[in-house]
Amino acid sequence: MNRIKDIAKKANVSAGTVDRVIHNRGGVSEKTRVKILKIIEENNYTVNPIASILASKKKFTIATLLPRATSNNDFWQSPKEGVIASADEIHSLGIDVLHFEFDQFRPESYIEAFYKLLESDPSAVLLAPVLHKETIEIIHLLDQKKIPYVTINAETEGLNNLSYIGQNSYKGGYLAGKLMNWVLPPNATILIVEIRKNIDNHKAITNRIKGFKAYFDEHKKKKSIQHITIDQLDNENFVNQSLATFLEEYPQTKGIFVPSSKAHHIAKSIQILKRKDIEIGGFDTTPQNIDFLKNEHIDFLISQKPYQQGYEGIKLLFNYLIHKKEPLKNYFLPIEIVLKENVDYH
Repeated sequence: MNRIKDIAKKANVSAGTVDRVIHNRGGVSEKTRVKILKIIEENNYTVNPIASILASKKKFTIATLLPRATSNNDFWQSPKEGVIASADEIHSLGIDVLHFEFDQFRPESYIEAFYKLLESDPSAVLLAPVLHKETIEIIHLLDQKKIPYVTINAETEGLNNLSYIGQNSYKGGYLAGKLMNWVLPPNATILIVEIRKNIDNHKAITNRIKGFKAYFDEHKKKKSIQHITIDQLDNENFVNQSLATFLEEYPQTKGIFVPSSKAHHIAKSIQILKRKDIEIGGFDTTPQNIDFLKNEHIDFLISQKPYQQGYEGIKLLFNYLIHKKEPLKNYFLPIEIVLKENVDYH
């Protein structure tokens, strides 16, 4: 017995009466209610949670808070597309997904978008806590409202998130260090290019840099590692001059590590400066990065599967809300090395 009409027949009542008991709508005598519940228990009848949601017309809302993609080539376009695809699949099942975006280079934009999200009174939240300091300051508001949330892209300690979906940033950086070491001569200088100020507030980037440097420290590799910050990537002359000045001071530079999705900006400048002897490694298979990888101006990329982060994040919250399925605390995605030779199969 697994259908409402079977229970109704057994209890000698209408299917509507059984439905009212299952969904606790009232309007049924206590004697009849007890009788129906007993039949349900004796026959191991279970309510399909999705059917129950549809029958009760109850609505759940998942709100997302992601950095705004500046173009279709931007890294953040991929998780957004994953979110949209997953949202389309569950919309007919009574789940709405609301999208909130912010400028990742403006902390005030992040806070403003977060408060707008709270005003929407969501059932659950998917967010990318790329700004560490601001996240720690405001995330307690979700805890106070008992709103479950899942984080993607950036691991942040001290949160009460249901789960984290993304790459282990430290290990991603560590692998990048290992790859860089394989292709560089002894005693070479390596440049780490940071694309924003206040780097310590961006945990994914910080952890990649820590992992990268840890490889050389742990293996006692004799490499000189230097840093510069280039926070005006849209100003090509500024990027070119910044790199030219550095390379004039450190002519023995043979490797550049870009711990973000912006490696193509640096590769373009190195091409202009005609330094074919410099190996470049970075993160993320954006279309622009792939173009430079295929042209051998970028030597390797590490993919963190951003589409899957968005897609799986929504599905995880759906299963939590509808099926009461508790997720694992961490879902670390594969650390995938992408080279010219395998990029077409990525």
